[in-house]
Amino acid sequence: MLDQQVNSVHQPREPMLAAIGISKRFGGTQALDNVSLELDQGSVVALLGENGAGKSTLIKILANVYKPDAGDIAFEGKAVSAEQLPIAFIHQDLGLIEWMTVAENICLSLGYPRRWGMISVDGMRARAFEALRQLGVEIDPDERVERLTRTEKALVAISRVLASNARIVVMDEPTASLPTSEVELLFRGIRRLRDSGAAVLYVSHRLDEVFEISDRIVVLRDGRLAGEFSTKTATSQDIVMAIIGREPSKLFSRTRGKVGETRLSLNEVALEGVGPVSCEFRRGEIVGLVGLRGAGHDAIGHALFGLVPVLSGTIEVDGGKVHAKSPRDAMAAGIQLIWGDRNNGSIVPGLSIKENLFLNQTAAGRSFLSYVSPAQESDAAFALGRDLGLRPNAPDFPIDALSGGNQQKVVIGRWLTLRGKIYVFEDPTAGVDIGARADIYRLFEMALNDGAAIVIVSTDFEEVANVCDRALVFDRGQVVAELSEKQLTTRGLISAASAGRDD
Repeated sequence: MLDQQVNSVHQPREPMLAAIGISKRFGGTQALDNVSLELDQGSVVALLGENGAGKSTLIKILANVYKPDAGDIAFEGKAVSAEQLPIAFIHQDLGLIEWMTVAENICLSLGYPRRWGMISVDGMRARAFEALRQLGVEIDPDERVERLTRTEKALVAISRVLASNARIVVMDEPTASLPTSEVELLFRGIRRLRDSGAAVLYVSHRLDEVFEISDRIVVLRDGRLAGEFSTKTATSQDIVMAIIGREPSKLFSRTRGKVGETRLSLNEVALEGVGPVSCEFRRGEIVGLVGLRGAGHDAIGHALFGLVPVLSGTIEVDGGKVHAKSPRDAMAAGIQLIWGDRNNGSIVPGLSIKENLFLNQTAAGRSFLSYVSPAQESDAAFALGRDLGLRPNAPDFPIDALSGGNQQKVVIGRWLTLRGKIYVFEDPTAGVDIGARADIYRLFEMALNDGAAIVIVSTDFEEVANVCDRALVFDRGQVVAELSEKQLTTRGLISAASAGRDD
């Protein structure tokens, strides 16, 4: 009897999910090569890797979208097919229907309660309320999803999964467009999933989040397993080394050059609900604009680009007043805005890299109404792609097929050809892997060396702390703090942004 107890204590528990020796090839590309992954009950495993490392392919195999060429899948020690897995997915777009209510969205997966053959609205509301209660979330079940914040939408998606009793949950970049200050709300939901006994696979590019929420870290590189780490003992340097395959000098790095004269001035600028704001931006300088949701920092960039009316005050570029009532006016003054959502306002799906690079009429040194032959355009696109570090550097390659990081390089490169004076970037590396971030920061340096000033409007406080020369912190439409390079830390930015929010 004692021997049985001892054996029971020391017998290793089967992982909830085991994917063993998974391989997958697409034509001449080996997307996955003998990759194994284990998820334990009540744990969070982070899956990391550059875009193209094989993460999406592995997830699609678990989702039964792709069939593996080789390998096996087991659930609680028993061999199964992917379609038999009790698995749920929360993708970056969350999978919610915007025009439906919270209750209707939650019951899409739980099933609609019926009475007398009709959908019971009261029953649906009660079922949704219970799902939200399990997560500790106070959201009106009758509210339409389109009226929720991004964080609230993510919590609704997690509530739906928690109520569905899925044993395995895959979360793909759930915080990609969330403000740093609201990520903790999402983490509470993930911890509830973990504590309920679910196994969570968390895909992200943000190392600070990974160290905060995960128990183990699995890294893929070029379709192979590059490393597996305990979160408690691993360092950022260990993880970055595994991801990119080379020694990182610094996770966020740029060479700081000499800061020149003032390039952009805001003098008592007031917008609706914002200001008055007075500040300066100099040649060769990167300045961050940060704040919590609704703080007003993002409105400044839109006003500079002529998208938001300036109610009072003046904007000056190189000492001359600018009245930007439209993007055309702003661009004529040398102000460029690079949108945070590259899929909505920056790239045109269905077009090639070359076509997207030359959307601007004066891109790549062309003059208005000038003619460039297709061959010349391809040569120019190839040369620009080489400078941008595009992978692949193929001008006729469809933009849709590029990774997020390479799409962002195309967007930034297109604007850099205009030789702007001021570049306003909204969340420039959101959803971009570590290797591509380094390339994007190199593009920043190109603009700075050309005499530009860069303004970063970002929800990534860590990025602002490490990349910017200084930062302006907004709260309720006012600049409440200015932090110099020596004062810039993630903790300092969050503290300054939330100092007046205790009420």
